[in-house]
Parts: sequence; C-alpha cells; structure tokens
Amino acid sequence: MLHCVSIGDCSAWTEADYKALGSLPNVTSLSFGVGFTESSLPLLRGLTDLEAFGTNGMQVTDEGVKAFTQFPKLKRLTFFHPPRVFTGVTLSHLAVLKQLEDLSIGGTIIGDDALAAISKIKTLKRLRIWHARNTNEGVKRLQDLPVLESLMLGQSGVQAPPACPDDETVALLLQMKSLKSLVLMEARFGYDSLVRLKQLPDLGTLSLLGVDIPEADVERLKKYMPKVRVSQTKPSDIEMKRIQALFGKK
Repeated sequence: MLHCVSIGDCSAWTEADYKALGSLPNVTSLSFGVGFTESSLPLLRGLTDLEAFGTNGMQVTDEGVKAFTQFPKLKRLTFFHPPRVFTGVTLSHLAVLKQLEDLSIGGTIIGDDALAAISKIKTLKRLRIWHARNTNEGVKRLQDLPVLESLMLGQSGVQAPPACPDDETVALLLQMKSLKSLVLMEARFGYDSLVRLKQLPDLGTLSLLGVDIPEADVERLKKYMPKVRVSQTKPSDIEMKRIQALFGKK
C-alpha cells in the first residue's frame, strides 16, 4: 500500500498522470519538485487522507493557495522557493484546515504581510521561515499564534539593514510564552539579549545556526539557562559576509 509519494521533477507529467495519482487510496504524504503548478492541485482532490504536502519550486499564485484547503486532514505544508508572484497574503485561507500545525516557507520574498496572514492560522505549532524578506514588524504578528511551540527564524535574505532576526527580534519572542524550541539563523546577538530568553517558561531548546557570537557567551548561556539545551554552529564564510553586510564588521 502506497502512503508516501515524492516526485523530484514532474515537468513531463500530464493531466492524466495527476488524475491517476489523485485516485490512489491512502496517500498521506506528497512532495513535488520543479514542474509542479497550481493548475494540477484540483486533479489531486481525491487524496482526502493527505497529511503532508511539500513543494520546491512550485509555480503558485496567491489565488492558488486556496486549493490546499481541499485536503481536510492536512497537517504539514511546505513552500520552498515559490515564484515572485507569490506574496503569501492569502495564507490566511489555510486557517480553515483545523489540523494544520506545521508550516515552512523559505527562499521567497513574501514579507511582513504574509506573516500577518500566517498569524491567522491559530492551530500552528511549528513554523519555519527564512530568506523571506520579512522584518520585525512581521515577527511581531506571530505573537498572535496561541499554541506555537517551535519557531525557526532565518535571516530575511536582504543584504542590507534592517536585519531580522536581531536583538530586537529576541525582545518580541519573549511574548511567545508557548515556545518550546527556538532556532535563530545567520545573525549576530548580544549575550544580554539572548539570556532574556530564560523568561520563556517552557523553552527547552535554543539553536543558534550560523550565528556570530563568542564561544564564551555561548558557555555563559548554557550556565545561566540550565534547563535549555543551547547549541551553536559558527557562520560559514558566506554567512559571515551576509552578517557583516547587515550588522557591520566588528
């Protein structure tokens, strides 16, 4: 019995191929790479058991997002590298999916209006956003997600200030009391800023990926946040160039 389907390149797929896939029983996980377009989504409406849908390079518009609401059991949805016409402002339509709890968006230019739309999906428990051209104004809207447990914030992808995430972001995160896991990427933070995360009552994991912070400060965080698993990876050369463009050279 087939439960998971992953198609890395569906450029040669025909309408008949999508209809055949849409008629398969018990498919719970579906992933498409390049060549997948929103026009094929209605052909998959028969996949009523679908729980996970991943895309990479999908040709989708804001109007096309609505078609994902035809999968009533959808729990996890991923958009990697959607096109520039996709702004994300209609992501709020996904709020009708009462089981949707995991959303990932990266490699795009959606910006703050998309984060405002995401804040309407009150069932979200896990959210990953990176290289999405957002600012702290958008992050502030995420405070409206009442059950958010896991958050990953990567740098906005813009090579000039303002940076996001930064120390101001951390101050906003302090209002997200439900957070249990936090990942911050490609940034520079002060110790005095990060240690405030101790105020989050249920935080258990803090991952600093490609973050420019002295090792001594990381060790201090581990000492003063003993209930939190703190880890750090140093920035690569490429990541450091991005950080310096946003935060300046030390």
